[in-house]
Amino acid sequence: MNVGPWRKSVFVPSLVVMGIALAGGVCGGAEMHPAGKAAVGATDATQENARRMLAEGRHTFRFDTFGSEAFWGDALKLHQAIAGAIPAPRPPDGSYDRAAAARGGTFFTGKAKCATCHIPPLFTEPGNNLHAPSEIGVDSFQADRSPTHAYRTAPLKGLWSHQKGGFYHDGRFADLGEVVRHYDQQFGLQLSGEDVNDLIEYLRSL
Repeated sequence: MNVGPWRKSVFVPSLVVMGIALAGGVCGGAEMHPAGKAAVGATDATQENARRMLAEGRHTFRFDTFGSEAFWGDALKLHQAIAGAIPAPRPPDGSYDRAAAARGGTFFTGKAKCATCHIPPLFTEPGNNLHAPSEIGVDSFQADRSPTHAYRTAPLKGLWSHQKGGFYHDGRFADLGEVVRHYDQQFGLQLSGEDVNDLIEYLRSL
């Protein structure tokens, strides 16, 4: 594909990244996923590198290969770097019970095994973060809207800011308590009422 002088313009890659970001937001919100695997985790080093790259106005595009697989690979890398550099909002002081959250964190990484899939720091899975509906104990109605017919491991960082509407991939659960109890039943965790409450407070602290 020959784009002539356009390939040396920052306008083109800017539109590319904007398009990828918009598509990623729409697809992520609708639980739709592209085929293949992509790295979604971000280490502190990755975030720092992304911030530095953005601050210095650098990019990794190879303009002479615009439209090729290499170009789109570079676009995806930049998009991931930008996404990893955006910090999640922190919960307001006093918005959760710190003592209960501390106990809930122990359950999250221990007995409840939540961290098996919701891995810090983004609390999702690096690499392929898709699961069949049967793995998480729900129907495939929403998953079947995507080419993978799978659900992604939703990032939990900043979950406290989601206070209205339903929870889970399609909003089927009214509150976090229903989500925790669903997984309790699905995986036979045998959580007590206090355990459930502690996990909820931990989720609100993320």
